[in-house]
Amino acid sequence: MVQLTAENLSLAYDGAEVVRELSMAIPPRQISALIGANGSGKSTLLKGLARVMKPKAGAVYLDCRPSTAFPRGKSPGNWPCSRSVPKRRKG
Repeated sequence: MVQLTAENLSLAYDGAEVVRELSMAIPPRQISALIGANGSGKSTLLKGLARVMKPKAGAVYLDCRPSTAFPRGKSPGNWPCSRSVPKRRKG
């Protein structure tokens, strides 16, 4: 199972910092929720974690490896460090 963590992550739009020095860990096999007021940076954080947005500072890690070590656009099941989930049998 892939664990997602961020360390001192800062994200900004045109120099205006929206997420500042955030450190967090999303444990594997747990349901996690991201809640907050409108405009609090929830979508920006998700963009940073998904590598859609480049961090101003800090880093995102998958299984203790920098997320930049993994190819974009591929599912975690295809990454070398993760365990694949068995496919369900039909019927």
